Amino acid sequence: MTGSLPLTSQQFFAGFDYESMLQARPNLLDPKYLQPNQFQAPREVRLLVRWEF
Repeated sequence: MTGSLPLTSQQFFAGFDYESMLQARPNLLDPKYLQPNQFQAPREVRLLVRWEF
């Protein structure tokens, strides 16, 4: 798909307010976004002490 944008260079590089866009359409983001996606086992520490005489 090719075509031209109906924007000037200044409008294009000025950016947009994504926060207001997300507030207008709250279902745009998946609720699982930035949530952990894998199980991570708890960390373990093992110590070995040996006394030899």
